[in-house]
Amino acid sequence: MIKLKLIQKMGIIFIIIYLLTIILVGRFLALNDLWKRASPDESLLNGLLYKNIEFKGENDIILRGWFVQCPNSIDNRTIFLLHGWLSNRNKLIDRIKLFTDNGYHVFIYDHRSHGNSDNSLVTYWEGEGYDLIAAVNFAKTIPEINSKKLVAAGYSLGTGSAI
Repeated sequence: MIKLKLIQKMGIIFIIIYLLTIILVGRFLALNDLWKRASPDESLLNGLLYKNIEFKGENDIILRGWFVQCPNSIDNRTIFLLHGWLSNRNKLIDRIKLFTDNGYHVFIYDHRSHGNSDNSLVTYWEGEGYDLIAAVNFAKTIPEINSKKLVAAGYSLGTGSAI
């Protein structure tokens, strides 16, 4: 009898903790949309030669980003930089400068539902991987890019996309 009452009390405590967790996670996820929708700041590219780009990703969502040219690139090699979850291209400004200083053009865009790109379901890698394929296909239309000299580097969600 004592064990049964203890199990009932533990069950009630579990249900209360479970409901509180759902409520808190729901609140957190509502805030996530505000954080990941922060707009990229072009002023951070001060002194760099860049163009705003937009292309269609998986399911025809519009993805927006920058193509940053390296003025002294010998073979027009290009790196695709892919930011992480709850982030946008602003977080990789220092990497953009690092790569352009070392002879790479940089192709960077906001993942779906991040930055200035269209809202869409964040699939945690599958859809974002197809978006990267769309980005590569779009990049091949840019004359300054050598389609035989492409590489990708990702962080968090971006790593899964690259894989």
